[in-house]
Amino acid sequence: MRILVIILSAFAVLLMVEHVAVPVRLTLMTSWGVRTAEMLACVGLFGTWALATALVYRFPGAAVWSFAVAGVIGLFGGVLIAFPALVLWGTLANGFALLTTLARREQSAAEQIAWRRTQQDLAVYLALRGLQETVPELLAPVPDGELNDGERRVQE
Repeated sequence: MRILVIILSAFAVLLMVEHVAVPVRLTLMTSWGVRTAEMLACVGLFGTWALATALVYRFPGAAVWSFAVAGVIGLFGGVLIAFPALVLWGTLANGFALLTTLARREQSAAEQIAWRRTQQDLAVYLALRGLQETVPELLAPVPDGELNDGERRVQE
């Protein structure tokens, strides 16, 4: 599921470039005071989203918080600046934070299963090791052609 989040998030980053580029171009073409807040909100949203996308696979906990920060930037920036595209991207960022949380739970469940298997394998190994130390002749290999006492009695 983390791979799905990465693919969808990377696709969203590519779509977001247009919404980020427009305010940046307008700010560069006009005076810096007019659209600076809009540009900073767009660039901040884009940067935190791209960071979260990079963190999803290896550090899903940090990615959840990065998506949440991107969601807050988008929602508050879109409402305060009256830029509806930021509200949309903020809502999507919060949705991706939820998806990343679900992917993190899926990862931790898989890790718990692997941990249980490792513990069971270790328990079986230690039990066999203890049995071998307690009664070594039971687990010792019998050379070809040799019979132990029990087999001799059965044959007689």
